[in-house]
Amino acid sequence: IPQSKDYDGTQLACVGNCTDWYQVTGLDEGDSISNIVISDTQTLANASNPKHYNIESWTIVNARGNDVTAKYVNVATDTNNAYLTVYPVQMSVTTGTKRDFIYDGTSHIWHEYTTNGLVNGDFIDENHVNFTAERRNVGTSSNRMVPVVTILNSEGQNVTDSYVQNFYYGEITVNPKPVTVKANDAQKEYGQLDPTFSTVVNGIIDDYSISYELVRTEGEEPGTYTITPIGAAEQGNYA
Repeated sequence: IPQSKDYDGTQLACVGNCTDWYQVTGLDEGDSISNIVISDTQTLANASNPKHYNIESWTIVNARGNDVTAKYVNVATDTNNAYLTVYPVQMSVTTGTKRDFIYDGTSHIWHEYTTNGLVNGDFIDENHVNFTAERRNVGTSSNRMVPVVTILNSEGQNVTDSYVQNFYYGEITVNPKPVTVKANDAQKEYGQLDPTFSTVVNGIIDDYSISYELVRTEGEEPGTYTITPIGAAEQGNYA
C-alpha cells in the first residue's frame, strides 16, 4: 500500500508489524502475517519521484502463534503500488525592519531575519543568505534578499528540497539628518538700508544646498529686530 507523510526530518519507515502497509488475501481462518520486513525508508521530500519499496520477508502464524508459513506455496507479492512519498512542507523567511537610520551619506543595510516552519533542528546555512537591499537616501525600501536559501539538518545534510520557501520582506527607512540654520547678528545705522544678512549652517555632510530666505521683523526705529531663516522643514536628505 502506498505510504506518505509530510516532511518532518524523520524516516518514513515500517515500524513493528506495519499492518497498514499491506493487504493480505487467501489466508486460512486464524492465520495472519507476522515478522514482516520492509527495510526501505524515505526521509527527504521526494514527491516528484516516489521511492518504490519491497516486502523482503514475512512469517505466517496461526492463532496459537505457531509458524505455518510452510503450508503456503506459490505466494504472490504485488508491490506495483508500493511507494514511499514524503511531501515538502511550507517554511517562511521574514526579513527585519529597521526604521531609525539617519542619513549620513552611506548605504544602510539590515541583515536580520526570522524563520518559521523549519522542523527537527533544521536551519538556514548563513553562507547562502544574500540580502540585496540597501538604502542611502531618505525614504523607505523593501528589505529584500535573494528569494532562495539553503537549509541543512543537524547533521549538515542539505534538505532544501524538503521545503517550499516563502519570503516576506520588512523595510529599511532612512530619516532626514537634522540641520540647523542660524542667522548671524547684524547692525546698521538709522536710515541706512539693511545689510546683507548671513547665516551659519550646521549638519550638512555633502555639497547639498539648503534653500531658505532670511526675513526680519519689520521696523526702522532704533532697536533690536529678529532675523529669521525661513525654508521648507524637509529638504532632500535633511530636515
